[in-house]
Amino acid sequence: MNKHKVLVVDDSAFMRKMISDMINRSNMLEVVDTAKNGRDALEKTHSLQPDVVTLDVEMPIMDGITCLKRIMGEKQPPLLCCPV
Repeated sequence: MNKHKVLVVDDSAFMRKMISDMINRSNMLEVVDTAKNGRDALEKTHSLQPDVVTLDVEMPIMDGITCLKRIMGEKQPPLLCCPV
């Protein structure tokens, strides 16, 4: 069974690590990369084609809500979630 590819996006290195560790414990999910802001996430979404993107809401350069709108406007990924 192929694992779903996950892109973890958060401006905090600590939170990126914590979220990635939790996701990688799953048999169905695998973190393929992380991003530190929405702009970085958009670039990595294009190149990596993740199945799931986790987004922090408040980030510098581009916040999670703006990034979410851009991702959803360009293509609708099968799964998209925003942790609180």
